[in-house]
Amino acid sequence: MGIKRVGERLIFYNYKGVEMIFCGIDPGQKGAIAIINNGVVSLYVMPVVHKEIDVARIVAILNSFDGDKIVAIEKVNCMRGQGVCSVWNFGKGFGKILGMLETMMMPHVLVTPQKWKKVVLEGLNWKKRKEASIEYCKARYPHTSLLATKCSRKDHDGLADALCIAKYAWMTEGGLD
Repeated sequence: MGIKRVGERLIFYNYKGVEMIFCGIDPGQKGAIAIINNGVVSLYVMPVVHKEIDVARIVAILNSFDGDKIVAIEKVNCMRGQGVCSVWNFGKGFGKILGMLETMMMPHVLVTPQKWKKVVLEGLNWKKRKEASIEYCKARYPHTSLLATKCSRKDHDGLADALCIAKYAWMTEGGLD
């Protein structure tokens, strides 16, 4: 893998000289997709149709970027107190995303929230505060909106988490530990 500096941006290339694109997925219906392409960030709220994750839309989002991609997906487990139905629906959506990536033969890594937070949010007291990823994204990417829609007033934590997961892929898979 090669690295080229263009201004303030670092651009990663694979062994064939093709630009690498780093994607982060916070799975679930309230999750999001983040893409870091040549240092430029693109964020998408998880596409949902009839209470189901819209895999076709995710494919369209990923295919709209030319270049080799590495996708990092948050590997989450069910928590005590969650209902059986919600756990089943989450697992079904997570499985659809993994199946889509396997079908597209897109390289991907599963990363636990503890692991990506330890790498990306180092020094932000992330263990006690959910909003640490929002604070990180606002500081690191001040021109990137974390609002789910133009009418939203509150930052979308799924967008922030997905961006941090993409940043994790950039830091670890891009060789910048």
